[in-house]
Amino acid sequence: MPIDTSPSTVATSALQGIPFSSLIGGPLNAAVDAQVKAAGATVDFIQNVGLTGPADNRRPIQVEFVYYVDGKEAKLMVPLLTIVPIPYLAVDSVDIQFKANIKAEASTYQEDNSSSETSVGNKSSATFGGWFAKGSTEFNASYSSKKDSKATQESKYSVEYTMDLKIHAGQDDMPAGLAKVLNILESSIAPTSTKPSIQVSPDVIAIKSGDKKETVEITATLFDDKGLRVAGKELTTATTLTDTGLAVTLGTTNEDGIVEFNLTYDPDTNKKTELQKIKLKIECADPKASKTITVLIPAKP
Repeated sequence: MPIDTSPSTVATSALQGIPFSSLIGGPLNAAVDAQVKAAGATVDFIQNVGLTGPADNRRPIQVEFVYYVDGKEAKLMVPLLTIVPIPYLAVDSVDIQFKANIKAEASTYQEDNSSSETSVGNKSSATFGGWFAKGSTEFNASYSSKKDSKATQESKYSVEYTMDLKIHAGQDDMPAGLAKVLNILESSIAPTSTKPSIQVSPDVIAIKSGDKKETVEITATLFDDKGLRVAGKELTTATTLTDTGLAVTLGTTNEDGIVEFNLTYDPDTNKKTELQKIKLKIECADPKASKTITVLIPAKP
């Protein structure tokens, strides 16, 4: 009986028909798509949670903390992005384990039973007698033939796929650009007043000589109650400087909320000979804020 090679052929064909590109490439493409969606989620979080304002002028959302220092109320403005975790998930490993189990088998069974039976029958008899003897003879012959045959054949195969897929994602290291932005925002955290305020530098001025003219450059910065600089506001002074030898002319804050002005001293208009300690008050009407600086004028010789 010839050897049946059909199981081997079936198994080989089944192995070649396994879609390896889909089975292995599919999970990898899914991991790439997941990484893209994770990056998009990070961008959406920053845009929708950490920033505010129109699309062409987005600014960090500030969280306000009010506390007390030396019995005075102070305020701390903190960018929201510096105190909440920014989601930055990344797929860092993809493990694919694939197993194909192909079973093919064939069985052949053949049974032959043969027999022959032929029946031929002939019966004859004879009687004879004579002077001396008398008898009879009988002949009987038969032949039979019989033939049976039986054959069976069976083939079967099975294919089984098994794939184990493990994907691990975790919080990845923050990109260098985003880390630098957060460092800049963190450096901007500083205590501020809970009310509009004016900062003046220098806030203590000492005239060098009572009998010489002198000019001192002063910088004033206006802040609102959120600690933001205010532009386009006029600063003035209501302090009377008559007979002190001092003169000051203020102005309007620029786009950075700053006014740079000069304080001049003229001994010819100073009618006082003793040491003077003058409190110079700088004010803004809207927002309402003020700052008092000290000017020391030595006695005239």
